Amino acid sequence: MKRYAAAFPTIDAPFIDELRARHDPLAHVVAPHVTLLFPTSKPTLEELIAEVELAVRGCAPFSAVLRSALAMPDGGRSHVFLVPDEGFAEIVRLHERLYAGVLASELRLDVPFVPHMTVAAGLEHHAARALARQLNERRFAVPLVIDAVDAVEIVGDDRRRGRRVTLGP
Repeated sequence: MKRYAAAFPTIDAPFIDELRARHDPLAHVVAPHVTLLFPTSKPTLEELIAEVELAVRGCAPFSAVLRSALAMPDGGRSHVFLVPDEGFAEIVRLHERLYAGVLASELRLDVPFVPHMTVAAGLEHHAARALARQLNERRFAVPLVIDAVDAVEIVGDDRRRGRRVTLGP
């Protein structure tokens, strides 16, 4: 059982779904999202919801634009992330706020946090670099509006949304 927090913005970029269908084993379980909290088995879903509500209190909705792809090593394999230019700092701030309270002990110090949307996972390093290079040659721009954070729980192949917490006053 894994729990995490993410933003699930509306996306008008069919190439993302196509990439994820081919290269992301979780594409059929989880919709495209901006990761804010690394998957964890702690705390309980109810505690995670409370922490998300506390962390987003006073955060205003913001825009972001995904403009580049990055191959990111993770153990013996790599992921391919779409990374924002605009909105980068705001996503980092949300990530930091989520780890400021009871989740502080869950922060992974072995993996740097890079604001992202995963489009490929578990690839050989050279394949991930080649895919990121192909994407960057396309010079894409995917606008997003981050206006909510979802506390999510996954059990096996079953995704259960805990709660969507809207950003705002």
